[in-house]
Amino acid sequence: MQSAFIDFDGLPVSALSQVRRWFKRFVALCLLPPALIDEVAMLTMESSPDLPAVIAFQEYYVTTYLDDDATFPRGIWNHWDTYGPRTTNHVEGWNSKLNRAVGYPHPNIYVLVEILRTFQDEMEDDLEEILYGGAPPQPPKAVRDKEERYANLKAHYANGHYAGEDGILRLSDALSFLLKPE
Repeated sequence: MQSAFIDFDGLPVSALSQVRRWFKRFVALCLLPPALIDEVAMLTMESSPDLPAVIAFQEYYVTTYLDDDATFPRGIWNHWDTYGPRTTNHVEGWNSKLNRAVGYPHPNIYVLVEILRTFQDEMEDDLEEILYGGAPPQPPKAVRDKEERYANLKAHYANGHYAGEDGILRLSDALSFLLKPE
């Protein structure tokens, strides 16, 4: 969730670890089961540091993501039930490949069409290979490991390992380690 950020500069050193944990719980809301979002958000806000930047961020977050009439409804940003990419990295990668293939800004339409035809041919070849028994491309090991950890956390939740307030906060903390807010 790229729009979820807070400026940690200028915070008292004594508050930094508490603010980081509080912030990571907010970021982890996008991976929680929808039924737990309100409860985890409320518990997180109840234990938040009493700092102006924290209070301002919470107000922004509630208005933008949590209210019934939020700017971004939960169905857009919650990924508990998402299978497949939860980011736009694959789209950004394709755009980067296109920019490298073109090699300069503002190509004429004929150059662009020719490059897109080449991409189409490559994609059709890749799909045909898969249809005839070839292995589909695998994501990097780090991505596969993260997906496995997420699946394990979801299974533990389904089996009741994260019951009660302490349990759901532990789940939120565990999920936050799968994300790297920048």
